[in-house]
Amino acid sequence: MEDQNKAARSPFAGPGDDVRDVRAVIEASGYVRHGGVTARGGSYASCICPKAPCGGVAGGDEHADCPEHALNPAQVWHWAAECPGNGGGDAAASPLGRAEEAKRRRDIGAEVGALLGGHRALTEAAWYPSRPGDRLLITMEATGQNPRTTELYEVAEGGDRLELRLVEVAPEGAAGGWYAGPPEAYGADPVETPWMEAGPDRLTLNAE
Repeated sequence: MEDQNKAARSPFAGPGDDVRDVRAVIEASGYVRHGGVTARGGSYASCICPKAPCGGVAGGDEHADCPEHALNPAQVWHWAAECPGNGGGDAAASPLGRAEEAKRRRDIGAEVGALLGGHRALTEAAWYPSRPGDRLLITMEATGQNPRTTELYEVAEGGDRLELRLVEVAPEGAAGGWYAGPPEAYGADPVETPWMEAGPDRLTLNAE
């Protein structure tokens, strides 16, 4: 039982407890934050700023003429030591990651194809569209100082549209809840953002 408890601790837990040590997170990050406009603090293909591994931009590195930051000044921040790594170590595992790679190669055809192909695969899934009561499990690989994590969400009614509500994150104390709330685009399926950002191979959906 003792070994299981140790495995479940946050990598930034203080001595003798399972509480996230914010000061340790900040120091391990070198006081660097990454920001973006997506639920995990990443950026869309229109961002021309230098990218961190998560697809976000380190605070202070934003280009003044970046079209994304001009349109979306409000950023979602995370500390570098808790960087979600664009859904894990392999950015190409997600449609958005493949689009970002194509953008860096200046291959507009592949960039658009990755985004359209990802959306088409979503809408052709047997369970699509999601319904209230569906449960979505997102499994993220271990990256750097971060352990392998799972985030469990439930599709729920939120006013006039569906949204994802966080049920639990494992291990206890790990950063999570990136996708909770309504989808970024009005009228979109609540599973669309994690599908495009984390990638379908990291998702398990139990439909009602």
